[in-house]
Amino acid sequence: MPGARLTDARVRARADHDGVRLQVLLHSFASRVLALGKSLPMIGKPHGHTQTQTTARHAQLPNESVRASGSRIGDSIGACIAPSQPA
Repeated sequence: MPGARLTDARVRARADHDGVRLQVLLHSFASRVLALGKSLPMIGKPHGHTQTQTTARHAQLPNESVRASGSRIGDSIGACIAPSQPA
């Protein structure tokens, strides 16, 4: 139905799953796309968000992604400070 408003009941019926909540799906989608490296404006556009702050509340990076990113940044800085010497 074009233009039909999504509701939890409609999503559950379409997914044939009683436990599906629209808000959880939206958060999961946004978080996974963010983890794939897409920008907040790109993630927010299909959600109808006009402010990136709104999208930022929906998209959360898993702790392991944050730690891995911090580790890569630290390694990069360390390589600049103490470049490895040829053997």
